[in-house]
Amino acid sequence: MKSQIHQLLDKLPFTSSVKFNGIILPPKRRRWCGSEFRDDDYCFQSAILEAKRLKFEFGIKNNDNIFESTETDKQTGLYLSQS
Repeated sequence: MKSQIHQLLDKLPFTSSVKFNGIILPPKRRRWCGSEFRDDDYCFQSAILEAKRLKFEFGIKNNDNIFESTETDKQTGLYLSQS
């Protein structure tokens, strides 16, 4: 039932994904890292900084794919998949 409600909410314009600076951001209601992430600019800038951090700390290239996971690296929580 809960997943059906989320599927319905994702289809409604005021609760679905947001386009910001040409980038699709998750719906504000699904940004769980803190209330500041409901601000589109803050969320976007945070993503940019995180991408730069990952490139610097792990040597990730622009064409690498990254997936968040609790099943992989326990220290970083990241799974790196080469494209």
